[in-house]
Amino acid sequence: MMNATVNQGGDQPISTRGIVRAGVIAMIAASVANVIVYLIGSAVGAIPDDLPSSAEEIGIPAVIFACVLTITVATVAFWLFNRFSENPVRNFVILSGIVFVTSLTGPFTIDGASAGLIASLLVMHVVAAGVVVLVFTRLDLR
Repeated sequence: MMNATVNQGGDQPISTRGIVRAGVIAMIAASVANVIVYLIGSAVGAIPDDLPSSAEEIGIPAVIFACVLTITVATVAFWLFNRFSENPVRNFVILSGIVFVTSLTGPFTIDGASAGLIASLLVMHVVAAGVVVLVFTRLDLR
């Protein structure tokens, strides 16, 4: 059941098991969604077969790895906020927003990247951030 999570006052603290579960759900959902974005981008030519040398490693394994790595860090951050903050959800959303906006510069640093590649990568960042925030703020983590 999807419920907004709030850890204020007399509310029950969020369980570590719930946080880990949310992290795994977010990893799977973001990975699947971003692989779909990648495949669509490839199909329409936005992600070319001949990537610039600075982007040669962009592919499905790299997309999944990036999702798993960053969402693992997000899961640890949420756990830390839950452990040491009175309002972990709010603080997590603020941190997520800062990290998201900062991450948007990454695609623009790829030398020789086409506008389609940059746009596809930006969409992947939006998808991953949206999934993470949605899962960690709406899933019942108790």
